[in-house]
Amino acid sequence: MRSAADVAELGRRRRRTTVAATVTAASLVVIAVIVLTTAVLGRNRTMPPTPTVNPTGSPTMFSTLRRVGSMPLTGLAFPEVAIVNGRAYAIDLSGTGVTVMAMNLADGSEAWPAVVLPPIAGASDGITPRVLATPDALLVMAGAATSSGWQTSAWMIDPVTGEQRWHYNGAVDPDDIELFPGVAVVRGARPGVVAGIDLRTGATRWQVTATASRIFGMGSPGDLARSDLGVGVPEMGNSDGKLYVADGKSAITEYESATGLPTGRVWTGIPPNDGYLAYHGDIYIRSARELYRLHVADGTLTSLFSGGGVMAMSPCYRDDVCLIDATESGGHNLVALHDDHPKWTVSVPDAVRLDPVGLTLRVAPNGDGPVVVFDSDGREVLRTAASAGVLRLDAGNFLVCEWTSDRSVRLSGVPVGTLRQQALGTLSTVHGQLAADGTALVAVVNGELVLYSLA
Repeated sequence: MRSAADVAELGRRRRRTTVAATVTAASLVVIAVIVLTTAVLGRNRTMPPTPTVNPTGSPTMFSTLRRVGSMPLTGLAFPEVAIVNGRAYAIDLSGTGVTVMAMNLADGSEAWPAVVLPPIAGASDGITPRVLATPDALLVMAGAATSSGWQTSAWMIDPVTGEQRWHYNGAVDPDDIELFPGVAVVRGARPGVVAGIDLRTGATRWQVTATASRIFGMGSPGDLARSDLGVGVPEMGNSDGKLYVADGKSAITEYESATGLPTGRVWTGIPPNDGYLAYHGDIYIRSARELYRLHVADGTLTSLFSGGGVMAMSPCYRDDVCLIDATESGGHNLVALHDDHPKWTVSVPDAVRLDPVGLTLRVAPNGDGPVVVFDSDGREVLRTAASAGVLRLDAGNFLVCEWTSDRSVRLSGVPVGTLRQQALGTLSTVHGQLAADGTALVAVVNGELVLYSLA
């Protein structure tokens, strides 16, 4: 069995890049880390429908931490914590099996009895975990890299009742499974096959024979108003019903995720790249030195930026996209693009990751350096201590978590109106065992999952 530190490090090493979400979620948990790397570009084009949720927010009236309730975590070795769609989850992945517990955020009571999932074959050296969530589905995956390749077990849990709907076992990497409305899409269900599995029944809805190096969905502007998607949360589903399959060479094909039927749109001539990021009707293509945009409505492929090395990208403000460019001299620049043109450039040494905080932008360094928050004009509005992280709570308010030791974190609330830190108190917990969303915070303290109010 791995130590808590080993499990945490495993989660950090498997940091992923994906796009979009369908639910509110926030956490410092390391079970499956993503970076929200979507982009908005202001220009004339055919726009999708106006999102229900917009990236704006009201200032939170923070107050000192107030304990609301708790539940015991009996038998869990290293429970990691997440908040998904109004519930808090404690997920123990420290062994070869998985245990999931759920808490009601209304009063801190147990939502349903603990779900204990069996170990998987070949996982004696530990598992690679991944969690996907939508409002009506919680998919817990445990993958093991065996001598014969990947072997992954996936359990679909009803988030309301805790009942196990179905179980899937296949020779796939956990990263090869994505959630779409009503369906889990599996890349490589069999060699050369992409399959759609019904979220309710576990039955195979459809199968497509296709060369697929990557599958992904399309994000929406409402994602900017949700709680944190970039500091180690369980990964989300894709809210849009379109599935995109990249062949790893020069083509991307669009399918209906519900049926597996092609829409008839295929884009060829895709340049060699390091990944695809889909948002708001566009697919952004990041190569070693350039950033391209494929506008799916008319198939236009445009080179947006060329520099020393495009490392990361994110929305910044409502209609801009920001990226980190590694310069020829070894520095890192934060570059904002508006209407396809540079808007501002700021030098941010050691910056490696970007995440939106409502209408501001969070820039994280490589290592334990400070996190810096910039506004839409490139002005620095907050700089944390070197040991701190910034967690987005909603459309604009966020939480600063300053780790004063391995088991102590000092918390400060930052309302969207002032962007000034307000001291909330200190907790005795460790990395991976704290999560927050809106005004709710949960943490593992003295063997319990404790619910606190931030306001």
